[in-house]
Amino acid sequence: MSMDRVAIIGAGLSGLTLTLALHKQSIPCSLCEACSAPLNIGGAIMLSPNALSILKQLGVYARIQPEG
Repeated sequence: MSMDRVAIIGAGLSGLTLTLALHKQSIPCSLCEACSAPLNIGGAIMLSPNALSILKQLGVYARIQPEG
C-alpha cells in the first residue's frame, strides 16, 4: 500500500516538531512556510512540561536545553 505525503503548514515550533516526529516514523511529509526567513521580534517561547517530554523523546531537548 502506498502512503500519501502529509502536508504540514507552518514551520513554527509545532510544525517543525511534527515534521521531525513523522520523519522518525518514516512517514513522508512536506513542510510549507510562508516566511522566507525567521522573524526576529525578540519574543520568548515557553515550553510546557508535556512539550519538553516530547522534545526529549525526539532527541531534541538535550540540544536546546543549554539555550534556555
